[in-house]
Amino acid sequence: MEQPGRVFTKEQIYEYGWQDPLIGDNNVRVMMSKLREKIGAERIKTIRGLGYRLEASS
Repeated sequence: MEQPGRVFTKEQIYEYGWQDPLIGDNNVRVMMSKLREKIGAERIKTIRGLGYRLEASS
């Protein structure tokens, strides 16, 4: 949320959220789905092959 526009990999998100190396990416996918429900699906973009990017609110 502090760095809109920056792409974060699934590994970076997992390590920051769970303080553990990424074992499977299902946790990240579920978390992104719930976050999209809360703040709006249009605000979180999936960057294929890289990770996720938060769009700045307008």
